[in-house]
Amino acid sequence: MLGYVLFLQEIRQSCPSFVVWIMVAISEFVVIGAPIIAAYITLCVDKSKGSFIALNFGTGHIVNDIIKMTACVYRPWVKDSRIKLATQVESSSGGYSMPSGHTSGAVEFYGSVAIIKNNKKWWIISSLLIILTAFSRNFLGAHTLFDVLVAILENILILVVSVKFYFYIKAHEDKDIFLFVFLFLLGMASMVYVLNKSYPMDYLEDGTLLVDPMTMINSFMKDLGLYLGIVTGWIVMRRFGKFSVEGTSKEKSIRFIVAIIPTAIMFFSLDKVFSLLIDTKWSSFIGRFITFFWIMGIYPVILARFQKRKKEANS
Repeated sequence: MLGYVLFLQEIRQSCPSFVVWIMVAISEFVVIGAPIIAAYITLCVDKSKGSFIALNFGTGHIVNDIIKMTACVYRPWVKDSRIKLATQVESSSGGYSMPSGHTSGAVEFYGSVAIIKNNKKWWIISSLLIILTAFSRNFLGAHTLFDVLVAILENILILVVSVKFYFYIKAHEDKDIFLFVFLFLLGMASMVYVLNKSYPMDYLEDGTLLVDPMTMINSFMKDLGLYLGIVTGWIVMRRFGKFSVEGTSKEKSIRFIVAIIPTAIMFFSLDKVFSLLIDTKWSSFIGRFITFFWIMGIYPVILARFQKRKKEANS
């Protein structure tokens, strides 16, 4: 597995820089692009389908983290000093290695889109994008082939299960509370597990800790906030945010912009603000929770009330 990464490293080091940047863009797109597209679909196209993408994205994150925090597999460059991580992705490639988080996100996002579209063209496009994302993580030196294969298989299983839940909830809309409780308890149980389990504490000869477990715990808490924000926002939207996705192109654009600008501000700043007051792991959790609860729950409720008042004023 490491030989494959070293082989790709030789190719990467001989490539023009723009090739590396293309791989970085492919790798990182799903991190920011998936939530934005899921939000647009939810607010402006189809609430049910957008929520399906968002829930899968969040669930994939948290299940991936549970496996990663259990296996505690070190990154390729920790196992073999000959491997050099591409400098462009150093900030997004810390902690443990298996399964690949970026690949997980790609399977959940592109796979969900393929399920929604449900035609040959989108299945091919989504499959290619998943493979490209997985390859980019190997090419950049962030993961081994095994890391990305585990992520792909793990998240295919999640999608198989989520499709069954999706159609069940569509047929039994009053049962959504049971799915919410299950997903919420999954998040709570994972938090108890991650915060209380033991982690390997291996040191280099100079006394440097190979991987600081707190780095991964903080990352997990950020993902947990994202996940619970989406899950809690989803049930709030279903019960109280009964807005319409209809409207002119201008109305949809305004609707989306009003939602996404505060989301972006919160996404990049809330955890930093809260870190001035509380421990990093909790500031990471609260910052992400508020951000995704806003766009999945609070904003849809505000939007529903605005549309209702506008309709009453025009009647």
